[in-house]
Amino acid sequence: MKSLRTFLALAILLTSQPLANATSPVPLQEQLEEEIKLSKIKYNDTNYNVIKIPKNRLINEDLEIKIAHSVGERKSLESLSSGAIAAINGNFYDENDKPIGYLKDSKVINGEHINRKNKGFFVVNKGLPDIIRTLGDYHYDVILESYPLLVYDYGAMRRINNESDFRSAVAIDKSHNLYLVTTENGTLSAGRITYKEFQDFLISQNYKTALNLDGGTSTQMLKRPGFNQHGLKGIVTAIGIYPSRL
Repeated sequence: MKSLRTFLALAILLTSQPLANATSPVPLQEQLEEEIKLSKIKYNDTNYNVIKIPKNRLINEDLEIKIAHSVGERKSLESLSSGAIAAINGNFYDENDKPIGYLKDSKVINGEHINRKNKGFFVVNKGLPDIIRTLGDYHYDVILESYPLLVYDYGAMRRINNESDFRSAVAIDKSHNLYLVTTENGTLSAGRITYKEFQDFLISQNYKTALNLDGGTSTQMLKRPGFNQHGLKGIVTAIGIYPSRL
């Protein structure tokens, strides 16, 4: 009987202690921060920042794409995209700090279209991002219109000018992974490139489509934690990647 009591006491003691080799599950927030990759790439003497957003996390609804906006008031990307794991500046805006181009998130933010032939649309349908040339009659959850469309079906599209400036863009690969792309803007000279040079880099990365965003002094990007590429002026729209299950 004594040996039985000793056995039961030992069993209770062992079951109450954590296993030495047991590991706690990694919290979803940490998983997402690890899987969203920031790469720094040098191409033809220009430094690029590229953030990859994996398709599987978008269609599984672990992440969602939103348009952050502050119409009529310029803000930093960090302030505008509070809560986002990753973000990039959005489309152009006018002297009244109103977005230029059609813009929709949960509702239409700006219903006016850009009167340019070389424009494109960054859209999201059921979590899946895409870049298209025309909207048609299809319903999209998120729409951001900008210009110029730089890459379509792996090829370079028509450019609007050949001036050098800081650049930013969204891009999609053949698997529908999303990429946020900027040139470095730490100094007034480094990172200023033409559209042709920007296209060359985007095509070299084998992106299927790429749409230019409001670059220049608006160029800015962040990935939390640890990376914040500041812009030289405030912005009114941003594309943000947010955790949706936290």
